[in-house]
Amino acid sequence: MKKVKIRIEESFIILIAICFGLLIGCTNSQRNTAQQLTVGIQNSPSNSLVIVASKKGFFDTTKVKVIVKEFSAGKLALQALLGQAGDLDVAVSAETPIALSSLGGNKLKVITQIVNAKNECRVVARQDGDLKTPESYFNKPRKLTTSQGGSPEWFTYNFIKQFKLDKSKIEVIAMLPENMPVALSNGAVDAISIFDPYARLGENELREKGVTFYNTGITSYYVMSVKENTLSQKSEALKELIKGLLGAQEFIKNNPDEAKQIVAVQTKLDIAILNQTWSNYTFSVGLDANLVDLCVAEANWAIETGKYPQGTAIPNFKEIIYPGILKE
Repeated sequence: MKKVKIRIEESFIILIAICFGLLIGCTNSQRNTAQQLTVGIQNSPSNSLVIVASKKGFFDTTKVKVIVKEFSAGKLALQALLGQAGDLDVAVSAETPIALSSLGGNKLKVITQIVNAKNECRVVARQDGDLKTPESYFNKPRKLTTSQGGSPEWFTYNFIKQFKLDKSKIEVIAMLPENMPVALSNGAVDAISIFDPYARLGENELREKGVTFYNTGITSYYVMSVKENTLSQKSEALKELIKGLLGAQEFIKNNPDEAKQIVAVQTKLDIAILNQTWSNYTFSVGLDANLVDLCVAEANWAIETGKYPQGTAIPNFKEIIYPGILKE
């Protein structure tokens, strides 16, 4: 009788093992059929929603497998999205490269923004006596560096226009963002016009020997864009992507300190830098009503400054901004 009981228990254990194996097999099968989305981002605090969603597992579902690929700038992620290699499904960039790319005839759809930023882009300059305003500081020849083809260049244009500066006295030099703080520190340039964390790194390099100028009327949006065929081929996966971002949004709201630690590790930034700049960002999934007007203004700027010929048709940005995924 005892042997029979042992055999029953052994059979029960075997049955449980078989059921568990089948369950694991089904789960793996579901994951194997999940659509893959490769998302290109700049590895910076502006992409905290994507970073937190990836690290905390908010993207982990049986319907989508999200792979995050890092770039040194959002505009480079957008270029990869539009390239022939097909490396990316989704690119995150500021709205400026979207406006410029669309003006050039590329077909894109913006499915959501993930952050809007105020005072993220600013001018950090080497102090010169009591010249504490943009008008007085730039009233003599200066070397100002910025990153061309993106939001810093748009900010620089607006900065010069807002404060009615004499453009003939400003030599604008193109430079990679990561090289700007050192160039400012060693005197190679007088000022840098760039986003965080490089603006803050420049401020930290100069400390009391520096001065910062803002244009508070400028807001930057970081948006997710896809090619048109991705909407039809991977719409369900894109919905899951948005759900993961919403989960990260809630997590950042309720756990800001942990979120900053996650971003600090991923971006290799000192936590002090994040604490100093975190308030510049509003992490939120959605589509701001001002986004269309901003893209139109940037398209007009590109034509005015000769990036595109006079008479270039401005796209209908209301059609490029696609709210369908968010609504569904």
